[in-house]
Amino acid sequence: MALPTNDAEWMTYLARGHDVERQQLKAYSDEYEMISPRMYMHPEIMREVGERLAQVIVAWPQLVVDALEERLDVEGFRLPNADQADDDLWRVWQVNDCDEQSQMGHIDALVMGRAYVAVGTNEDDADTPLITFESPLEVYAECDPRTRRVRAALRRWADDRDELARSTTQYATLYLPNYTAFYENSGNSWVETDRDEHGLGQVPLVPLVNRPRLANWRGRSELAPIMPLAHAANKIATDMMVAAEFVAIPLRGMFGVGPDAGPRWQRHH
Repeated sequence: MALPTNDAEWMTYLARGHDVERQQLKAYSDEYEMISPRMYMHPEIMREVGERLAQVIVAWPQLVVDALEERLDVEGFRLPNADQADDDLWRVWQVNDCDEQSQMGHIDALVMGRAYVAVGTNEDDADTPLITFESPLEVYAECDPRTRRVRAALRRWADDRDELARSTTQYATLYLPNYTAFYENSGNSWVETDRDEHGLGQVPLVPLVNRPRLANWRGRSELAPIMPLAHAANKIATDMMVAAEFVAIPLRGMFGVGPDAGPRWQRHH
């Protein structure tokens, strides 16, 4: 298959690839956030219980990911053949609040198999590049299978303020080897609004991949092997709550007594 030759073709090509994988990535993200659909109880039980009992969710996905992420702290940078840490790289890291950003990037990579780190021009400080960590729910990168380098990447998102205002405006950033282009879409087409001619000769975006394999550079989620066990634990815990609702609380019944029958002491008087 021939590669795209212009920006519009690259955007269409990358968007299609992203749409294919985003549903699975969203499923992993929902598992970590404990908002994925739970269908453990039979519909008849759900109708009987109603709102009296919520399904129980054991937070194992969060426990597995957070226990790993807590150990992933960047403490400095040292260039090849250097004996000391590079102070200027550490300054750039701190100016961009990458201590906090990297934690979120590590969580996304552990949960969904990968995250991304993007570099751009800082309009407010020409001596300090802009570094951002990006979610795989918004970014898709195409890699050269021979060199393993990123050929092109696309980020698509909608501003939270636009969503609150019920706006239909969407935004996109196209990362290419010699420039980064910025787009808006308020209708049915993308319109370029700005361009960063960085001239680096390579795409200024790097995948942060969790558990990559030779045949699967996109990585694997840490949740993949534990989800069946976590689902089973959730079902057992929910079944226990249903049993407690119907069995642990004693139910008493009286037979052969009419609705007008009062206590024994009342009948004696």
